[in-house]
Amino acid sequence: MRAKRIVVGLIIAGAVALCTTPALIQFAAQSYLGNLTTRDFRLNAREIQGHFVGLSAAAVTVWLPIRTSPSSAAIPLSIELQNVSVSLRLPLFPPRLPIVSFKADAYQGSLSGELHNVVTSPRLSFKLSGLALSEHPQLLALGVTSGALTGSAQGIPLQPEPRMTASAAIQIDNMELSPPPLVSQLVGISAVRDLQAQIAGAIQSDGNFTLQPVVIKSSLASIQGRATGHLEHDILSSFQSVLQVKLSEGDGKGFAQWLPIISNNSLSQEETEFTIASRTIACSEQSQNPLRIGSTCLSNSFSPSVIR
Repeated sequence: MRAKRIVVGLIIAGAVALCTTPALIQFAAQSYLGNLTTRDFRLNAREIQGHFVGLSAAAVTVWLPIRTSPSSAAIPLSIELQNVSVSLRLPLFPPRLPIVSFKADAYQGSLSGELHNVVTSPRLSFKLSGLALSEHPQLLALGVTSGALTGSAQGIPLQPEPRMTASAAIQIDNMELSPPPLVSQLVGISAVRDLQAQIAGAIQSDGNFTLQPVVIKSSLASIQGRATGHLEHDILSSFQSVLQVKLSEGDGKGFAQWLPIISNNSLSQEETEFTIASRTIACSEQSQNPLRIGSTCLSNSFSPSVIR
């Protein structure tokens, strides 16, 4: 009789757990998401539903801060996700740790990924598939009228680690960029069409990063090269790059009229192939006419790739 009562009690306890766990997960998720909000970062989830080993939401909006310097105001980048689901995959055999997996629809494409080593040193990996760039309002406002983004990232730590290497790669297909009418008339280019890009990179725990290869092709020009640099508290502190540029027969020749101005007369408007070498310098070095991006200044040197 005692054994029977124990079995019945376990069955009842299990049934209660199955019924209440989704509700508890939903309550915990709502409380946790509320605590994530800071002055810059915001996250809003709608129609959250708890499940026994995860949760789902009809839509999630994330606002990420974009800064060009530590003291500059943050520009919020919004990301809209739909049909979001997060689940916990429990290991069949110890000592393997559970894995958190997630997936969502975004901009006519999809996002999926996994969070490994949840308990010890969590690391994030994810994939982007077929995101339509023109569906993002901020990109559309900048003149992006078409294009698809595909990419992936591996080994991104969610907390500082002494030894770490994270990598990422992106690919852009069939992108078209239409500048504002005033800029289009000034430059003489109505649109940059058929833009294809492939960029891969890696970053170390000390903030040093490498971008290689960098390959960009469009109706304006073909560009390939590599870059290295350093991030200090997510702000660019140093940067060096070498890019080989070849202007196209059509739009590229129309853009060539600006080469003497852009290169400080290092290039003539007859040049079609040249090299651009960039590096960070102190912004006080005004004699080098630096390109200023926030608190970072770049010195750019131009040289013909073909001696005429």
